[in-house]
Parts: sequence; C-alpha cells; structure tokens
Amino acid sequence: VPPGAQSRPHYHEHCESAVYMISGAMRVRWGDRLEQELLLEPRDLVYVPPRETHVLENLSESEPAEYVVARDSPQEDAVVVPWAAANPPDAG
Repeated sequence: VPPGAQSRPHYHEHCESAVYMISGAMRVRWGDRLEQELLLEPRDLVYVPPRETHVLENLSESEPAEYVVARDSPQEDAVVVPWAAANPPDAG
C-alpha cells in the first residue's frame, strides 16, 4: 500500500478475509459509518467478515505498508459503499 493511500469504503459480499500485517502501520475503520477503528502493525492479524463495510489506510506519508490477505473465495467481490463517510463524524 503506497504511503498515505486509503481504500474506498467497501465490503465483500460473499467472502471473508484475514489480513496479516508484514510492515508499516495501517488503520482499519469499519461499521456502517466507519465509526470503529483499529491500528494494525507488523505481526497483527485481523479478520473481516462478509458484508462488513471497511476502509484501510496507510498512516505513513513516506513508507509503504505491506500485508498478506487470504479470502475464502477465488474472486474478490468488493462492493463500494457510497453512503459510508470517508472520514468518521466528530465525536464532540
């Protein structure tokens, strides 16, 4: 994942995924409005169930992030979610 890159809000309709971080740091946000978040660092493993809206973001402005993803489907079936905010709403 290039420095500063971020995926579009999306989900995978018919497959579950497991992401294992190799290098760098990424933030994953999930939920209907991307209201939950988790920081992923090397050696972290995260499970993403089917139909869970999420975004992955490389937090570094200078270093790429690398991860391995495994899915239980031979095809990636990403569905872009236009109604999910790219940035979570302010908590205050």
